[in-house]
Amino acid sequence: FGSSHAGSRIACHLTSHPVASCNHLARAYLVCTCMAQQLSRVGSRQTGFNGSLTPAQRKALLALKEALLAFALDNIEDGEEQNPDLTQPGDPVRPGTLREEAEEAELLADSRTGLLRLLRTSDFDVRKARDLAVTCCKWRASVKPWSIGPELIPVALPSGMWRFGGHTKAGMPIVLVDVAKWAPADYRYGLDEYIRYVAYFMEGAIGRMGPGVE
Repeated sequence: FGSSHAGSRIACHLTSHPVASCNHLARAYLVCTCMAQQLSRVGSRQTGFNGSLTPAQRKALLALKEALLAFALDNIEDGEEQNPDLTQPGDPVRPGTLREEAEEAELLADSRTGLLRLLRTSDFDVRKARDLAVTCCKWRASVKPWSIGPELIPVALPSGMWRFGGHTKAGMPIVLVDVAKWAPADYRYGLDEYIRYVAYFMEGAIGRMGPGVE
């Protein structure tokens, strides 16, 4: 989503509780990546992308940024300190603090590309995009996908269920999922390990986006 944050700190969605179903987690995480990436294939011929905004879309972009900054201000002033960093595979996925959510909102508000993804997903409905953005920030504050390394997914990663498969001609990363290797009973650390496994690959996919891919 623009800057270093683009490839590594904004991705998507939260559920009302971080230990929600894996299917919902994967779907939520993909809303601002895969759906928007599909549109990016013909983005040069559409409005709603960088360099092709209508006046109404520009207005919506500014309104969404303002709404996210307001959310951040409301939370960062009263927010508690950050949760400890992840160090062990068995560390539980827990809700982020208000301060962590506010910091994510500030990062997203500073990403023009990220805001436009949210707006395109919401048909430029600012209220819907704002709600989606807040959900995104809460999920990221909880799961912290940018901090997940192989050492935190020691069983899921070697399974080979998820793999990178190069790029499309449009520069979009390809993620291959072999459902025959889906064996949740083998995950030593339970659902939390799979949540981190999905986040690890989706975060990596965003980081592998080709130049100009929105």
